[in-house]
Formats: sequence, structure tokens, C-alpha cells
Amino acid sequence: MVGGLFDAEDCFGAWRLYEAIEKKSPTTNNRLVVGPWSHGQWSGQNASALGHIRFGSNTAVWYQNNVELPFFNHYLKGKGVTPLPEATIFFSGQNQWHQLSQWPPREKSDKPMYLQSGGKLSWSRPSAIKSSSEYISDPAKPVPYTEDVHDRRHPVT
Repeated sequence: MVGGLFDAEDCFGAWRLYEAIEKKSPTTNNRLVVGPWSHGQWSGQNASALGHIRFGSNTAVWYQNNVELPFFNHYLKGKGVTPLPEATIFFSGQNQWHQLSQWPPREKSDKPMYLQSGGKLSWSRPSAIKSSSEYISDPAKPVPYTEDVHDRRHPVT
């Protein structure tokens, strides 16, 4: 399963499909690869950035050379063993690929985050007994959106 962290068309598709195969068919040779891409960006020539976010390397070429080529050489040409770990995930905060022997990682731990006043997040539960947050949707000032298909993504200014 291959997916992109910034896939606006289907951000959770690869994660959920991997999860469903693991649950329904645990003996299937199932692997997960998630990179810092928009929809299908891994198939392009250059995925070193998404808008103004830089990844420190051309992640599409890395994927093609280190995941896709060994996979196809093994399964289509019978060459070599497929060296793919259970999960190959790009950590965008580190600009680094991680190859993991299981997914989710053994070290994973769930920790709740809480909304605080002023729109902030914290690991601590809010101290206010009664509080609320609101989001006002103003049709006169909608969130920027286009129904057109574009081959490039740029930050909205």
C-alpha cells in the first residue's frame, strides 16, 4: 500500500486498506509505504517539496529506487529478495525515512491532546470547568477551494 501524507483526495486510504488487509488476511504479504506526497506525487520526477515545505531530498526518486524498483524486480523478474520492511514511513518533521519492522510501531503510545483557550493545544487537561470553543463559518468568506484538478499545489496567500 502506498500513500501520501498530504493526499487531499484520500489521505487515509492507504492506512485503512493496509489495516483492513492485516485484519482480514493476516498471512498476506502486506507492506505500507507513506511518503510526504500529494495524490500520486511518488510517481513524479521531483518530490523534494510540496509548496513551500522542503523535504531535504527527492522523496519520489528515493521511493522509486528503494521501494518500487526492488519490488518489481522481485515480483516481476524474479530477481533478488524484496527488502521491504513492514512499514516505510517518511517522518516529515525529521525529513527522514524510517523503516519499521511492524505497524503500528512497537514504541507507539497514545497520549491525548487537549484544546486550550486561544486555540492552543496542550498535553494537560484544561483547568476550566466550563469552557467552549467555536468556529464561525462565514459564507461571505469561505475557505479557499476549487473543484478543478491541478497538477501543482501552492499555499494559499
